[in-house]
Amino acid sequence: MRIVWAILLLATPASTNSAPGDSSESQVLRASANLAFVSPDGCIQNEVSIFIRQTNAKPGAEKTAGPKNDVTYSRSRFDLCEDDDLGTDLGSSSTAVISGDLNRVRVEASIDGIPRAIRAGFDASQPLVRVSFSLTWIGTGDIIHVGRNPGAPNPRAAVRPDSRSRSATLQGHVDGQDVPAGSIGSILLTTRQAVAH
Repeated sequence: MRIVWAILLLATPASTNSAPGDSSESQVLRASANLAFVSPDGCIQNEVSIFIRQTNAKPGAEKTAGPKNDVTYSRSRFDLCEDDDLGTDLGSSSTAVISGDLNRVRVEASIDGIPRAIRAGFDASQPLVRVSFSLTWIGTGDIIHVGRNPGAPNPRAAVRPDSRSRSATLQGHVDGQDVPAGSIGSILLTTRQAVAH
C-alpha cells in the first residue's frame, strides 16, 4: 500500500502542470507634445502640453471591451502687449476621440479646463475654460524599442510588455489656432501580454 500511495502523489503534480495557462493582451497607445504659439494679433503667447492615452483590451482579455481614452492638457498664457501673466489652466477628458498607431495618431477633444490664479491655488469661483483640440501626430524616423532587452522577455514573467516609440511631427489646431509648422511630439505603443499560471 505504501508504494501505491507514493506513485499517486508523484503523478498528481504532473497532471496539474500540464494544463495550459490562459493569456490576455492589451495595448496602450500614448502620444505627447509641447508646443508654443502666439495669437493672430501677436499679443497672447500660449505654451501648451498635451498627453493622450488609449487603452485597448484585445479579444479574450478579462477587461472591459472597447478602448478607454484619456486626454490631459496644461496651458499657460502671457499677454506680450500688456506684459501680463494670464495664468494657467488645465484639464482632462475621458470622452475624447482617439485613433491611430505608431504611424499616425489623431485626437479630437473639447475639454473644460480649470483656471489657476497667479501665485495661488485653483480657484473654484472662476468659470471653467473650454479648450478644443484637433491634432494629428505623424510618425517620423525609426521605430525603437523601449526598455532593456525587449527581444527576450523573461519566460517566467506574468506580464510581458513590448514597448516601441517614435518621434512625430504635429499638425492641427488648439482652440482654433493653427499649430506652428515643425512642432514635435512623440508616440509610444505598449503591448502587454499577461499569462495566467
